[in-house]
Amino acid sequence: MCYGLFIATGSFFLGQQQVFPAFLRGSIFLTVAALLPLPLLIYWFLSVRFSKAYKNRLLPNPVPVTP
Repeated sequence: MCYGLFIATGSFFLGQQQVFPAFLRGSIFLTVAALLPLPLLIYWFLSVRFSKAYKNRLLPNPVPVTP
């Protein structure tokens, strides 16, 4: 989802600059807004990849069934 957001913000902020006021066109603010989802994507990927919450946990021993 972050990659899709990165593509959408890049298309909007960098590809549709004519919808912004003249003082914002070509400014660093639009570039930062367009590229901001990319570091968020990398942070999310690393936090999920190296988090212990998503690793397989051992199941507790089942209660033996007696006939």
